[in-house]
Amino acid sequence: MRASCCWQSAASAREIIQLSTTEEPQLLFVDTCDRLIVSILVFLTLFSPLAYGGVDPWAYNLIRLGVLIMLVAWLLRAAYARNFQASSPSFKIPALLFLALLAVQLVPIPLWLRELLSPVPLNHSLLLPSLPDYGLKPLASKWTQLTLYPPATWEALIDFSTCLALVWVVLNAIRPKDRQRTLLLSIVGIGSFQAIYGLFEYLSGRQGIFFINKMHYREDVTGTYINHNHFAGLIELAIPILVALLWAALPEQGNLSALFSKETRPRKSSLKILALVGLLGAMLVSLVLSHSRGGVVSMGISLLVLIFLLIQYKKPPVSRMTALILAAILLVVVFLSGELISRFSYSFRDAPERIALWKDSMAIVRDFPLWGTGLGTFKYVLPNYRHKVDILLVEGVPRQASWNFAHNDYLQLLIESGILGLVLTGWAIIFWFRQFLSELKTTSSVADRIIRCGLGCSVIAMLIHSFVDFNLRIPANAILFTVCLSLATSYGSHKD
Repeated sequence: MRASCCWQSAASAREIIQLSTTEEPQLLFVDTCDRLIVSILVFLTLFSPLAYGGVDPWAYNLIRLGVLIMLVAWLLRAAYARNFQASSPSFKIPALLFLALLAVQLVPIPLWLRELLSPVPLNHSLLLPSLPDYGLKPLASKWTQLTLYPPATWEALIDFSTCLALVWVVLNAIRPKDRQRTLLLSIVGIGSFQAIYGLFEYLSGRQGIFFINKMHYREDVTGTYINHNHFAGLIELAIPILVALLWAALPEQGNLSALFSKETRPRKSSLKILALVGLLGAMLVSLVLSHSRGGVVSMGISLLVLIFLLIQYKKPPVSRMTALILAAILLVVVFLSGELISRFSYSFRDAPERIALWKDSMAIVRDFPLWGTGLGTFKYVLPNYRHKVDILLVEGVPRQASWNFAHNDYLQLLIESGILGLVLTGWAIIFWFRQFLSELKTTSSVADRIIRCGLGCSVIAMLIHSFVDFNLRIPANAILFTVCLSLATSYGSHKD
């Protein structure tokens, strides 16, 4: 009997040793992949805004490469662990249909089919100016495509696929809350740096981006962005997250004055709250001094929605803290009212030009109603519809200019992907909102609900701003927006 027990214990010991020796390399490989993914994602979050918003070819190619490496790392991790269970976004169906629409725009088709599907664009495309590395060669053959400039549509397809891959990576590789919180702090960190650096350049009068003197928007805070509106886009993504972190750091009850009392709160907690309040003030001031009207309006609406959501999740002194935050925002607005009034007064000067651009753009929609001109082709098509020559002053010298974007992401989407593309986008937004609200209701942790509210309002701010600008066409803002979009429906859903 004793010998039998010894044999069983020895056998179980051998099994434990075998399991440990086989599991250790597997766990090490999985952990290495996880660390690689988190490191690359944090790098892209911090790097892309610093690289002038990632608008240069080398920068956005590096972003694409980073996302590709993360996706491959997740696939290798899943294959090695033999676990391919994955979460997919609620808007996967409209997203896949949008990819199919882009494929339809790019696939070669006979001329007779092109005439059947889109007869006006075929005739009109003969009027297009010569395009780089493309010209009108396809029109001379028996085959053509629905997109008027395939190279631009291929680029747009790669960018859209990159964002979808990033959604997949965030939903499946950034599950533990500590990794999600690392991403949140990265977004707040880069937003804080951009605000402080932009204010330093603005107040010092130097107005440069690192070692380069700015040529445009020298009277505005732009951080390391070229355009003040795109800087505002980054700030409006960071502010709601910062407000949510501040809200989550507050106690459930007690007097507001007791927040910073040594008897009631640890010193580190009080300093954390003070630091968050200071960063919030810097971001708000930099946003106003960016003179981005769309940024100020969208941020104002987003903050009102956020505070309405947050007051449900905390007891006093949060009600008083709400009044304090609103008073601080009002103080910033009043203190900088001259800047705001001056900037918004320019709307009467700028509105006719913007409205004229949108009217000319709508003429394109009438000719390309269903399939669009091809994603990414707006700047190549608009010159044939523009009723005036656009002039831009560069260092006081008038030069002929062109519109690369419609300054309305939804209108440009309608032009480039037609009614089908716009409907699919609206479908995806509705699906995302439904999932966001559903996940918000079922989240058990109050702190997680608060963070999700902040992330959701970051998304709302960007969607509103997109009515008057093209932030989602800027790689850095598109990456940060995609991260916020993904985390808003997954934050706190998985245990560490």
